[in-house]
Amino acid sequence: MPTPSPRLKAGHRRPQRHASRGAAILLAMLVLTLVATVAAAMVWQQSRAVEVEGAERARAQAGWMLTSGIDFAREVVRRYADADPQRDQPWDVALAETRLSTLLAADPDRNADTDLEAFLSGQVEDAQARYNLANLFRDDGSLDPLERAALKRLCEALGLSGVDELLVAGLQQAQAGAGTGLAPGAAVPPGSFAQLRWLGLDDATLATLAPHVDLLPRRSPVNLNSATAPAIYAAIDGIDLPTAGRLVRQRQNRFARLEQLKEERLVPDSARLDPQRVTLRSTLVTVSATVRYEDRTLTERALLEVTGGGASARAQVLRRERRPGLAG
Repeated sequence: MPTPSPRLKAGHRRPQRHASRGAAILLAMLVLTLVATVAAAMVWQQSRAVEVEGAERARAQAGWMLTSGIDFAREVVRRYADADPQRDQPWDVALAETRLSTLLAADPDRNADTDLEAFLSGQVEDAQARYNLANLFRDDGSLDPLERAALKRLCEALGLSGVDELLVAGLQQAQAGAGTGLAPGAAVPPGSFAQLRWLGLDDATLATLAPHVDLLPRRSPVNLNSATAPAIYAAIDGIDLPTAGRLVRQRQNRFARLEQLKEERLVPDSARLDPQRVTLRSTLVTVSATVRYEDRTLTERALLEVTGGGASARAQVLRRERRPGLAG
């Protein structure tokens, strides 16, 4: 039998070499793909870490600014605590949006980042310029009939008939649920005005209530020197809505005494000016600070209770909340 030629044997070995070479190329491509995937994941994690660090820095800046706002409020209280009530309490103060680098420019060591594209704005508001829903309940948790009637008047004045019933029922249910340790099916007690939507209020109703109603941690009288006409109408028994509007127009110089309203015939003699329900000076103020950095914003709000007077005046934080978001 003839033996196969060397050329034929070589031809049989050639496909094996091609198969080995293809497997090596495929393995190399797989290794390259794996390396590229790992590298891309590392780059993404790094960029994500940078973003998180930027967000944390913005939050820290907002916290610093809010702390400064609280300190500023304390100094203002020390200065005005014993002032004539006819002088404006400087609660309604706004800080226009300001570049943070301008506030940091006073750094004596010149360590401030002058290229920081972050902006600060703030606001100090009178928290007693609105009707407080916490007034609905006495200290023992029972419903106060006078305040129940006040809320009804307020809602009717705003064209929201029936909303008072929804609010009272929801707050009573939430209060009862909180007293039993939040039993299954019980409503969660709202802790702020924005959380009233938990009781079934829609956005349009909340927007109508917002300028005139608030929910504070404790009962508080309405400040007649800063409140809206509907809030005043709710807080004073024996007046109508036009009379409340006249009080708002007549307070340019601020009222100094509750008796002044009857002496100047701004309210009828039958009006009930209860110091537990109305006041001319506020002890609850809201301080807010907003930091805008690139496409992110961070707002922190604090409710302060002013106690004492003169040099011993203090501003205690009762509530604070932080709200992240996107810049508009």
